[in-house]
Amino acid sequence: MNEIYLHNHSSEYKEAYEVIFNYFGGLTFMLESNVSGYCKLLHAQKNGWDVNRLYAESKRADDLSNPERSYWWSEWLLFVDYFENEFGIRFPKEIDFDEDSEERVLGVNYDISIEKMAEMISLLMAEEELPNEFLRFENIPNYQENVSSKWSDELIALTKNVLNDLPIASFMNGGHCILKSINRKFGKISLDDAISYQYKIKDIETGELLVSFETLDDLIDAGWVVD
Repeated sequence: MNEIYLHNHSSEYKEAYEVIFNYFGGLTFMLESNVSGYCKLLHAQKNGWDVNRLYAESKRADDLSNPERSYWWSEWLLFVDYFENEFGIRFPKEIDFDEDSEERVLGVNYDISIEKMAEMISLLMAEEELPNEFLRFENIPNYQENVSSKWSDELIALTKNVLNDLPIASFMNGGHCILKSINRKFGKISLDDAISYQYKIKDIETGELLVSFETLDDLIDAGWVVD
């Protein structure tokens, strides 16, 4: 545990960080990941999976678009239940948000570091409103206009090849592939997400979720291609 990092944080944050750190145990020493990544590893560890089995499960058809059907989702629910009971908090759920907004809130963001998760828990303990970086959004696409037609067929084909075949050379930017949109926005998608067919485009600098898509075709139809 990084004692220097914890020094300037509140007691609530330190307590939450320590509990999260201990919850995942030795996995935090194996590699640096986010909370969902540790949930996947913890599920694999409990079931005695090797790396090949873990990779195969990540590619299963029931993990293509909806994380709630994924092999690790039960592990995330156990995490939520444990920390709600431990700290007397409640993680916001989809039903707590306005359904009429352009970007539908699906709940809290599990693709954040354990440091950020500790910060989220400390905010919930203080009954403060969560900033957007702690929430998980699903963009509601406008199917009335297929903006991808403004990109060349060659670039669209390249995007499909990169995000289907996942060549390592395309993910050399810290494990991410850089994308651009027809609206002159830029984002990145991680190799982990692409492997799991989770098309989550995040801000290049902050890592905040910009938009997510259920399928690669939806991503392209919304005007995103590889940069």
